Amino acid sequence: AGGHGDVGMHVKEKEKNKDENKRKDEERNKTQEEHLKEIMKHIVKIEVKGEEAVKKEAAEKLLEKVPSDVLEMYKAIGGKIYIVDGDITKHISLEALSEDKKKIKDIYGKDALLHEHYVYAKEGYEPVLVIQSSEDYVENTEKALNVYYEIGKILSRDILSKINQPYQKFLDVLNTIKNASDSDGQDLLFTNQLKEHPTDFSVEFLEQNSNEVQEVFAKAFAYYIEPQHRDVLQLYAPEAFNYMDKFNEQEINLSLEELKDQ
Repeated sequence: AGGHGDVGMHVKEKEKNKDENKRKDEERNKTQEEHLKEIMKHIVKIEVKGEEAVKKEAAEKLLEKVPSDVLEMYKAIGGKIYIVDGDITKHISLEALSEDKKKIKDIYGKDALLHEHYVYAKEGYEPVLVIQSSEDYVENTEKALNVYYEIGKILSRDILSKINQPYQKFLDVLNTIKNASDSDGQDLLFTNQLKEHPTDFSVEFLEQNSNEVQEVFAKAFAYYIEPQHRDVLQLYAPEAFNYMDKFNEQEINLSLEELKDQ
């Protein structure tokens, strides 16, 4: 007796819990969105004419996919992001770049001239990222990937270098990729120097070749953040994918604490 009533109550209870969880998720997402917008207000400067609003929004949407903690770390070291019209080398922050710095490589290692490119991360005490406003980012995932690649460079070069033992955890990832039965992970992420290294990597080797390591980190970060390329990283370099997963969940918080303590 009363069995049906119990079942009905149980179903109602489950639905109530489901609604409650959904509400909590929505609140969490809203809080994260507000947090992200607040950080972006501090670090992103829009230098685009009014009629170019669609192009500006496409560039802003790219940045909204970057974890807010990454942008917070960038803010903590005084970093700025400029969204600009046209030739990025004309921006005041890049005017004094030497000629050799104006020859760059994209994420695939292809040579590019900076005045024909659309994004550049300038290192330094207070790093600068200059992004050309463009609607292309919506459809052209390769362009989006290169923007995240430059953000990854800043992350590895200007932020992680300020943190204790940045390579220890990454070392296992690199050696797993190096010793894999196929070369897919190496082909995706490694520089030629890393591919040619005859033995397992050591912390000493990585510290002496920090540019090579930073390059791998920047590529892995870009593939992880750009939604259409994330599966590529998971398929060809699962260790790097898992590292980025943990990095986004745990490492960034620890890194933020270290930066705040400095």
